[in-house]
Amino acid sequence: MTVLVFLDSAYPDGRIADAGQPQLKVTDTGITRGDGIFETMLAVQGAPRKLQAHLARLATSAEALELDVPASSVWERAITTALAEADDDGELVVKLVATRGEEGAGATAWVQVSPLPKELRGQRLKVLLLDRGYDSTVAQRAPWLLMGAKTLSYAVNMAALR
Repeated sequence: MTVLVFLDSAYPDGRIADAGQPQLKVTDTGITRGDGIFETMLAVQGAPRKLQAHLARLATSAEALELDVPASSVWERAITTALAEADDDGELVVKLVATRGEEGAGATAWVQVSPLPKELRGQRLKVLLLDRGYDSTVAQRAPWLLMGAKTLSYAVNMAALR
């Protein structure tokens, strides 16, 4: 069962939502433009692995996109809520997502917790290294390429997998 918790200032520990129902508006820029970030981690026995490292990388990605996202402490409370709601002491996938939201409305942010698919349990990470065709100084010359940021725009990654 997937658990969905939105970061919402009216709910200090996050707002639980029905993951089986639509939650985002089609005008959210995360959908229309891929304008957002994400971070994914493993939780084992209700405890996220390397949480501070993932939150730091999320903050770095947000900074690269000039995306105003909630503070790490807010994410931590929502993660705690989602893991408690999942009520699973096994291996879980914890995904943090933030989009720029609708034009002028501010960021939309949520935590999604799902069981780790059975086929992935016990597997080691497989890595494929591809030449991007950029030289090592491109990030300084072309910051709009967002080198190193984990963005929702995953078209190049999906093409590489295909």
